[in-house]
Amino acid sequence: NNSGGTTGAFTNSGTMTNAGTVASLTNTGTATNSGTITGTVTNTSGTFTNSGTMVNNSGTAATASGSITLTTAAIFGGTGNMTLSGLLSSSGTLTRSGAGTLTITYPNTFTGTSTVSAGVLKLGNATALGNATATTIVAGATVDLNGITTSESFNISGSLINNSGTGAITTGDIVTGK
Repeated sequence: NNSGGTTGAFTNSGTMTNAGTVASLTNTGTATNSGTITGTVTNTSGTFTNSGTMVNNSGTAATASGSITLTTAAIFGGTGNMTLSGLLSSSGTLTRSGAGTLTITYPNTFTGTSTVSAGVLKLGNATALGNATATTIVAGATVDLNGITTSESFNISGSLINNSGTGAITTGDIVTGK
């Protein structure tokens, strides 16, 4: 269990609870994060539950692979880029903060709301944003459809763009000024 901080990589094959700060995590056991992870998360065959913050402030893109269970409010932020390439499930909320780009590539099933409060959230799959009722894009933040056709609804005060050479469609509701 970690309630302070570690400066190096953390490998878990048993049970780990993080309420402090971990530089990166490789998990094959059961890991619960309610603190901060500042680098890459590799969850190959374990269970990873996130109700904390995953931050990348480096020039090197961070990745989180493997399944992540979102409980309460999970925040993905930082000035660097990050890719989530595993299943996001459960009823927790997802918030994108920080100036970097968060790319979500897996078809997800989580049912909580998504909020983009800063930076860019880039779709890599039609159901990247799970089964939420709508994604909120705050003023100054951006969602990039990235050539994806999605049924997601959006509440927009920020920007909804398509930075792809392929056309993109959203068949969900779009509400501006939210």
